Amino acid sequence: MKLIVRMRLILILTLMLISAALEYRFENNVFKTGVFIFNSLITQFTAYA
Repeated sequence: MKLIVRMRLILILTLMLISAALEYRFENNVFKTGVFIFNSLITQFTAYA
């Protein structure tokens, strides 16, 4: 049970790091909106987790 929670936390952290890296790399407005949507999905996932 604790292992599943730990794996979920690792997954969330990696997704946040990836989104932050993509946001840093690309400065396009279209991509920023995509990153924003991705971040909102992550926050929804954390809310359910």
